[in-house]
Amino acid sequence: MEPIIRYRTITYLIFGMAMVWLCSKMSASALAFASPRADRILFGNLHISGGLGFVLGIGVTWFAWSNARSHQWVTEVVTELSKVTWPSKDETRKSMWVVIGFSVMTAVLLAAFDFVWKFATDLIL
Repeated sequence: MEPIIRYRTITYLIFGMAMVWLCSKMSASALAFASPRADRILFGNLHISGGLGFVLGIGVTWFAWSNARSHQWVTEVVTELSKVTWPSKDETRKSMWVVIGFSVMTAVLLAAFDFVWKFATDLIL
């Protein structure tokens, strides 16, 4: 399987799982708003909102999969991300230490300003 097709398929799979989760939460909220007892248990531990969310999430994902514009957009995004050169582990580690160092320096500088302004306002008040 070509890498672009594989990554596009993984993208739709992740989108589908997110849509099922989101639709089940939204349907649970809608049913709870309609009536506190509206979200009944179908069987086992499956509520009406879970089944409704699953059907809606799969439907939205199927619509996105069959839509030519979204298919083209996802393919373009995957193609562009395949052109990205990701930093190596050493470059990432060095950059991490630079960010931590500047964060600590900024925190110390802001703390110094805070102490100076507190001292100045205590003298004035």
